[in-house]
Amino acid sequence: MLVKIDPQNGTEIEELEEVAFASIPYGTGERATEEHLENLIADNVSLIESVMDEDGADTLLVIGRQIRTTSGRRLDLVAIDSSGGLILIEVKRDADDVKQRKDHAEIQAVRYAASLARLKTLEEIVTNLYGPYIAKYCREELESSGGTRTAEEWARKKLLEFMDANEIDRSWINHRQQIVLIGAGFDDDTRSAAAWMARNQLPIRVIELQPVKLGNSWLLNVQQIIPVANYEDLYVDVMNQDGGSNGPSSSRRTKPGSRKTRIRLPEIFDSGRLSAGDEIYFRKTPEKRAALIDGKSCRFNGDAVSILQFAKSASGWSGVNIYDWIVHVPSERTLEEIRIEIEQERAAAESETTNDQPSEESPSEQLQEATL
Repeated sequence: MLVKIDPQNGTEIEELEEVAFASIPYGTGERATEEHLENLIADNVSLIESVMDEDGADTLLVIGRQIRTTSGRRLDLVAIDSSGGLILIEVKRDADDVKQRKDHAEIQAVRYAASLARLKTLEEIVTNLYGPYIAKYCREELESSGGTRTAEEWARKKLLEFMDANEIDRSWINHRQQIVLIGAGFDDDTRSAAAWMARNQLPIRVIELQPVKLGNSWLLNVQQIIPVANYEDLYVDVMNQDGGSNGPSSSRRTKPGSRKTRIRLPEIFDSGRLSAGDEIYFRKTPEKRAALIDGKSCRFNGDAVSILQFAKSASGWSGVNIYDWIVHVPSERTLEEIRIEIEQERAAAESETTNDQPSEESPSEQLQEATL
């Protein structure tokens, strides 16, 4: 539930109205369609970035739209992520739209992702995806580049820039495919099937964008509903009487160095390795400096911006892996080097804690001790 508060009038609140995406008027009263939602996502792919990676280190570049397959099907959107993998983005307006389709959304997406897996090289991606996308949807950008390049040449240039920014080796391009189902609502069957797929390690996400009306304005509440959070990752350990942690439970214990997720910028900041006011810079433009505000933002040219925004501005690139390219001035190390150091320390501490635990004897060993 979203509510509007008026801090000037004490405790008064006003509940915002959740509406169907189809009820949003476009143009001269035209109601929103799936194409309108697709336009919104294509022009604002950060809607997906924001829920895929909480500190914004992962960036996406849209490289395909309405791609026809040999079987006559059409893929809505395709993006490449900062690891070089391809992401199939299937757009569904709402639950009613999903129900009216003959094919199940999640099964349809699996078929489409399988067709993407056949693209093995950068040139295949440029020819089949990015070149046609530039030609159809980015004509103004192509013409503003001087008009001397073909759509494929411009696509190759931009894709190589993105790969350089994220240090993606050509042999690593399209090493995996992921599925993102995104829309203003999904039916229970689609949620159930997608949840089962995610639980069994299939790379699928479901993101809902719930429109909310506020006066004459419309807001979007963007949430990832699948995969769900691991509840145990949110628990805080109970402190023992000496002031230390009782350590992770056996159900959460992992092998040293095999953390389920990498630590993020806020954790690095909270560790004390980074402090407010510390200067940072992009590796290729050390003359451009920003000052950290917290674990997510910094001050650059007098404005408070995200660290990712600073990296993009300093580099001129559309996507950049901030861990590999941002240098912390006081330590003269990249964020990735600092992160690795913290993870190694934590892995060593977990290993030491595990080794200190008394071993559990088997019943036969207990019986042998008893007879002795």
